[in-house]
Amino acid sequence: MGWDGQYGEIDSPYRYQVHLGQPYTEQLLSGFLESQDGKVEWETELVSFKDAGKEVETVLQSKKGTQEIIRSTYICACDGASSRVRGILGLEFEGHTYPADNLIGNVKMDWDQPADVVYVFFSPVGEMTVSPLPDGYYQINGSFRLTNGSPSREKQTATLADLQTMFNERSHIPARLSEPDRLSYYLNHHRAVSRQKIGRVFLLGDAAHIVSPNTGLGMNTGLQDANNLAWKLHLVLTGEGQESLLDTYQEERHSVLKGLGQLSDSDEWLYLLQNKVAQELRNHVVTFLMRMDPVFIRQNATIAQTDINYRKSSLVRQDMALPLHLPGGKHLVEHGSCPSTWFHFGEGPHAGDRASDVRPVTDPHTENCRLFDRLTHGKQTLLVFVGCAEPGKELKEELNRISEGIQNNYASWIKIFWVIPGSSIPKDLPVNGAVLWDEREFAHRRYGAQAECMYLIRPDKFIGFRSLPPNWKKLELYLKEKIFKQ
Repeated sequence: MGWDGQYGEIDSPYRYQVHLGQPYTEQLLSGFLESQDGKVEWETELVSFKDAGKEVETVLQSKKGTQEIIRSTYICACDGASSRVRGILGLEFEGHTYPADNLIGNVKMDWDQPADVVYVFFSPVGEMTVSPLPDGYYQINGSFRLTNGSPSREKQTATLADLQTMFNERSHIPARLSEPDRLSYYLNHHRAVSRQKIGRVFLLGDAAHIVSPNTGLGMNTGLQDANNLAWKLHLVLTGEGQESLLDTYQEERHSVLKGLGQLSDSDEWLYLLQNKVAQELRNHVVTFLMRMDPVFIRQNATIAQTDINYRKSSLVRQDMALPLHLPGGKHLVEHGSCPSTWFHFGEGPHAGDRASDVRPVTDPHTENCRLFDRLTHGKQTLLVFVGCAEPGKELKEELNRISEGIQNNYASWIKIFWVIPGSSIPKDLPVNGAVLWDEREFAHRRYGAQAECMYLIRPDKFIGFRSLPPNWKKLELYLKEKIFKQ
């Protein structure tokens, strides 16, 4: 079975998959950490810790047996599926183990296939995935269903001969494998903790949840945990953010785990089918569905995790004034149809959704760029869409209140962009901030901005607040109630 698919529809600057082995990933992450004046203390063990209320006392021990006590405001436990921190907290790692052995290994391959394609083989004896890696290597991964109480080979030593045999049995394309690296048997699990925040301790990544590697989402989900928590911690540690911000880490990230677990279970079920009729149906149905653009696009969004949302989070809010009004009452927009504008805004990304990237937009100092290129790391971004050529007096006054309110109170944490259709600033528009020209109105259409509106994008690129029309009092109320100390 097979299909050809591209990733051009992913709403991201990175419209492709990247398969990296663990050494490459660690090298990239440790290199970035060092560039920020940080370092990893290898061969150092966390022995114990105590949440003392206002700080956490942690006992660390080096390889030589020397111990030291670290006093910190918080602990972020990223210590993997066998997490010591989780064990000390006494948290159950609830879930189940899938009834299959898995064999994985990195090898060189002598075959005549392109080196930029992921290959998935479904055969009567089981599935197998072949993924290209850097330096001419491929990662081969396949599963063996355990039946009738047969013992697992998890603790056995895997060999190149084992991998070659599995490949020969499951691939219709001949290849000779060589130069093996990191071969092993392992079991897949679906497990998660019930809480990702306890007092001053946070659990991230595999310490909090593990799913089948067949989803391709294990590491990336952990990185999303960190992305969600980091900006909140930063605000709280600087004394600017409310401590209640940290409670939303549990609320938002735990909401993602249910769907992730369902995907993990369905992937394992699909791969481990034994019935011959069911296998034939799977092979033909999966191939047929994956050749349908809507299905392939949806699957890509899931893999890229661009379909994650926090719409039910207490940390997000949106205001859409009704398009109906009494005779003589205030209209929703100054120009155009109120109902049409309202419905278009409803089609834009909601509060809690991941912000949409757009290209091209320009500013007075650069050529065409992506919207994400203009977002500032660590800051929130306020996009104010100016949908009409000549804003009226009331709209100008409201935009001026927004500009002054941000500059006077939140300039260190929020950057304003005025998103303007065309390439000229409307007369008397109070543009105290940066300007983005949206000459082809791609951004206005993507954000449902048929008229004036605004979006507040969090540092993790999710939308925290949006309103139609722009309203400073409601934005200020949101910032004071949910984000910043008053």
